[in-house]
Amino acid sequence: MNDIGLSLQKNAQKLLQLFILLPFVHNYVGGEEQCLRLGLIDNLDEDWVGTVQNHVFSKSKATTLRLAGNKNKMKSYQAIKKATAAIMSFTNSGAYNKERKENEQPEYTPSLTQIGSSLRTLLNKILEKNTAKNVINIPKFFLSLSRLSCYQIGILRNKEQDEQIYAIRHFSRQCLFRIHYYYDAQVQFELVNNKYAEVFTISLSTAGGIGEEQDEEINEVFDSISNFLRAFHEGRDYSWQPYFPPLPLLARGSEEQIEEEGGSEEIDAQLNNKGDCGNIKRNTNLAKSVILNNFIQSSNQHSGWY
Repeated sequence: MNDIGLSLQKNAQKLLQLFILLPFVHNYVGGEEQCLRLGLIDNLDEDWVGTVQNHVFSKSKATTLRLAGNKNKMKSYQAIKKATAAIMSFTNSGAYNKERKENEQPEYTPSLTQIGSSLRTLLNKILEKNTAKNVINIPKFFLSLSRLSCYQIGILRNKEQDEQIYAIRHFSRQCLFRIHYYYDAQVQFELVNNKYAEVFTISLSTAGGIGEEQDEEINEVFDSISNFLRAFHEGRDYSWQPYFPPLPLLARGSEEQIEEEGGSEEIDAQLNNKGDCGNIKRNTNLAKSVILNNFIQSSNQHSGWY
């Protein structure tokens, strides 16, 4: 019998005890000192002890990390499930449809605050690689976000209600924008199929017809229009975004959605908007140039638009 065999035979019984008991002793009794005190590793070769300890503890650590990761994934999934359920329940509710169709004063409940909180949760989850697909694969989720992006109610409301409604619209648009900005061509098809471009026109219609939208929201809409259509006309080839080539069919489909909703007229109406120190007018021109697929160059601007 060679030296390794003799060593195995010599240490077999205590080695077995060590494998079985060492994790528990390490975690609950007090580590190696307690092992020595209990006689678990007396007379064992030090190299063997070190090897066994490293193996057991590394396995224990890996298991702990894996369990912690699974627990975090489950918590994240539950947060997504709760948030999306609240959002979709609200957009499908009779109260939402009544507010949209009849323009009546609604009975406000804490659900508006909950919707705002749910949207903020999803805004963060969209950027997490491990949970993002759980968000974007939810049936009719894009439709719910589109509805909330243009959400408004009757004209009789207080400042607190205004702030809640503004938050709902803002975070809904930001969710859609991040989905567009950080995801691949397949997701872009989903956005167009769910008529994401119509959101822009409806938002501008609200601003032009009633004057409810704040300057920040108007600029946000124009920024989204420009980025959305430019990506389809030019394609994307940046290290921080998924690549896709020019997608002229999606560009044309989006532009048709904007036209069908009267988007060109709404964009033209903003040319006289002097809000935000002239930024709205500049962003209006930029959006118009992208829709026409005639990008303004700094050295050759179209004077008729200024």
